This record gives sequence, structure tokens and C-alpha cells, in this order.
Amino acid sequence: MKVLIFEFISGGGLNKETLPNTLLNEGLIMLNAVIEGFSSMKNIQLVVMQDFRVKTKLSSSNITRAVIYKHQNYFHEFINLSKTCSFVWPIAPEFNSILLNLCKAVAHEKLLISIPSAIEITSNKFLTYKFLTRHKITTVPTQLFSLDCHYESTHMLKSIDGAGCNENLLITTKTEFDNAPFHVNKYIIQPHIIGITTSISCLFYNEEARVISYNLQEFRLTNNNYQLEKITVNHSPFNHHHQTLASKIAKAIPGLWGYIGIDLIETIDNIFVLEINPRLTTSFAGVYPSLGINLVEEIFILKNKNVINSTNNAIFLINLNNY
Repeated sequence: MKVLIFEFISGGGLNKETLPNTLLNEGLIMLNAVIEGFSSMKNIQLVVMQDFRVKTKLSSSNITRAVIYKHQNYFHEFINLSKTCSFVWPIAPEFNSILLNLCKAVAHEKLLISIPSAIEITSNKFLTYKFLTRHKITTVPTQLFSLDCHYESTHMLKSIDGAGCNENLLITTKTEFDNAPFHVNKYIIQPHIIGITTSISCLFYNEEARVISYNLQEFRLTNNNYQLEKITVNHSPFNHHHQTLASKIAKAIPGLWGYIGIDLIETIDNIFVLEINPRLTTSFAGVYPSLGINLVEEIFILKNKNVINSTNNAIFLINLNNY
């Protein structure tokens, strides 16, 4: 059985551009974790798309590499390769509809992630906010950015479809607000909530969800821009509030499937949903070392509704500065 893995940054999605080091490092962390997850599975042939500049940086040689060179169209190569494979696993950012368009190009039954309808919702921060509030799920108040509005307190400006920390700006004064280099209708604005930044790694299936790990995220603020610095996977046990929250999200957005990462801000009074990632997140790489759960195997097992078992119970630190 052939499985196509396409991690966008390291797999040729930017084959005509300079590779951004931070995103490349995170992409390789996730890609290698997926490859390692497949290593214990029999009768699987991995086909991995690989940018010509990073083709030697994979954790295993037991794969078929589809090297993408500068003159090639990565999207056409992805479509052609997907036709030869039984399953397809795109690992790509949501911005500019990259992940959505990749998934639309593949038959639903081949996808090892969420279906396009769910990706379309969760890729848009304002649309996600509307869905969550409609289902009475606590989330950060969100508005479309408008020059006609005046904001008195500290706020966050974010790209409406940005992935992770892509294009975010902390606004603390009216001058900063007036000088913000953002465009109307392409950005959202949210109050800046002070709390503990966490995430939950989950498996979603058939409008159900199971929380796998509860993770601590640590950020650094540089020039009013938050950047993720490290993640402690399985930092502490999750509680019933986290499981209830994941279950509510599974009902609210039925097309979510497979691995889902949910970013949270936790205060004394509330747990706010900040983002829903319908794809692999960096925390995925720490699940097996900390809990002994091979999520690659579990995603296949989900089709048969088997039980998820844990063999470990440790924390695992992912320091993004070390890659």
C-alpha cells in the first residue's frame, strides 16, 4: 500500500522561494515524526515529496523520495502522485487556502486528515469564531478589522487565515493601531487575553473526539510579535473540561477527522479556544515519546473504532530553537 506524504515547506511547496528557517524546522519535526510512526507498520510504502534543497534531512532512508525541483509545479506533482497512492497525508498551512486546495484535489476516501468543508471553516479565524459562538463554545471575541472602529484597550491583530504565529501583531497604543500594516477584510482583531497558553492534541472521528495530550506552549514577544518558542507535550493530565470542550467542537464541526490540535488560553475563570488546527501541529511529534501512542497507527485504527492505548506517561519538550 502506497501512502503519499506532502509536508508543504520541506516538500517543495516553496520550491521557487527562499525557505523560511522557522517553518522549515517545524515542518521537518512533523514530517520525521510521521515517517517514524509508519516505521512499525508492515506493507506500507511511503512516497515523500521533498524540496531539492532539503532532500537529505529525513529520519529514514526506507522511503521513495519524489524530489521537487525549482522548475516544477508542486501542485501538479502532488495531484499526479496522489493518483498512484492509496492514502494521502498533506501537512500544510491554512493561509492562502493551501491546505484546503490540496485536500480538494484528492478523493475524500484517500485523505488521512479532515475533509475540505471542515478545513474551510477552521482555516478562517472569523468563521471559526462564528461557528464556536453559535454552539456556545467559549472563544476569544473576534471582529473583522475595520478602520472605522476604535479600540481602547490592548488587542491582537491577526491574519484571518494565518497558521500559528504567522502575521500577528500586539497593539498597545493608538499610534501602533494607526500604523498597523494590515488591510481591511484580511485581518481580524481580538482583545489581548492574559492567561496560560496551552493546547490539546486530539483524535476526531464520526463527530466524536478524544483528547490525547495536554500541552504547555511558551512564546516569546519580539517587536510586538508572538513567536512559539517551545512546547511541553503531556505537560500535565488534561481534565474533563478539556475533553468536554473537544467533544463539543467535534459536534459543532462534523467534518473534523484524525489528528486535530486545539490552541487554548486558560484563565482562572475560563478556557478560551484560540484556534482549531485541522492538520498536524508540532505537538504531534511529542505524543509518542511522552505517551507511547503511535498516532499514525491510531489514525488507521480509527476506521475500525479500536481503543487507543497508552504505554508511557512522561512529558516531552519540543524546543523549536534546537532544530
